[in-house]
Amino acid sequence: MPAYVVGGGSIGWISNGWRWEARYAALEKAQAEKETELVLAVSAARESAIAAIERGEALAAEVNAGEAERIKLARERDDAIRKNTTGRACLDAGVVGLLNHGAAAAGSGLRPPSGDAPGATAGIATDTDVRHQESGIRNQWATDTDVALWAGFARDQYETCRGRIDALRQFFQQESGTLSDP
Repeated sequence: MPAYVVGGGSIGWISNGWRWEARYAALEKAQAEKETELVLAVSAARESAIAAIERGEALAAEVNAGEAERIKLARERDDAIRKNTTGRACLDAGVVGLLNHGAAAAGSGLRPPSGDAPGATAGIATDTDVRHQESGIRNQWATDTDVALWAGFARDQYETCRGRIDALRQFFQQESGTLSDP
């Protein structure tokens, strides 16, 4: 074989090898850049998740503190209600039955909504319920104290719900960066 063919083949082989090595190096570099981007993205996602957890924990602590304060104030209010009401009959047995059992109350003449189980109770136990349970009488009437305590309880439930919804709204507004006062 002539020397120029062997020399030309060797030069071609070497130059082709350099070309493939350059392509391989470019692929390695691109892969390393993609891996770096992935590591940075995972790190950013981790930091974002940690920040969201911290925000959530801070908001949960605020909600819990608010609920604890509402409970303390509710106890004080309930004590004041008991001191300032007379315990006189305020609502008769039929109305109490409607409030405690909804449309399913016996003798109400109303039919319960399709989703309500007959006889299901939706009310809260009142001072009168406790007195009547102890004496064997059930829901004869509600006193002015019962009605005032029920109204306070309803307000407390509303405030608790509102506080939780406000915390959720604040969390997601902070997440999206659109925090504004309600």
